Amino acid sequence: MSPGQNLNSAREFLAAYWRADLAAALTRCAPGATIELAKSLPLVTPAPVTDVLPRIFRDVYPRFEGGRFDVSIEATLADEERVLVEYTARGRLTTGSPFDCRYAAVLEFAAGKIERLRMYTDTRYVAAALMS
Repeated sequence: MSPGQNLNSAREFLAAYWRADLAAALTRCAPGATIELAKSLPLVTPAPVTDVLPRIFRDVYPRFEGGRFDVSIEATLADEERVLVEYTARGRLTTGSPFDCRYAAVLEFAAGKIERLRMYTDTRYVAAALMS
């Protein structure tokens, strides 16, 4: 696929991911697609996207008021096989605390579908705010 097509697919996947729309997110993924998070987080990865996304939607997103947060994309890079998206997520937690965290997501493509997703962030901050 072209870099532009991969970038559009990555944006559509991330938009679905950020709104906890599992069906829409999975339509952008290849069967057997995997996600990798930092080893310091309590979710054990690499693991199938089909296993990890439902857990994130069930256990993490409800920690935000209304189950929602805002996302702003700062930068993207794309080639025929990969897309890098740098973004910031902001919201208010149900504890009343603000949440403001930067992320980088690397999405690897094969035949127009996401094969592997790697997420990078401040794991101490995320674990303390969202997974404790």
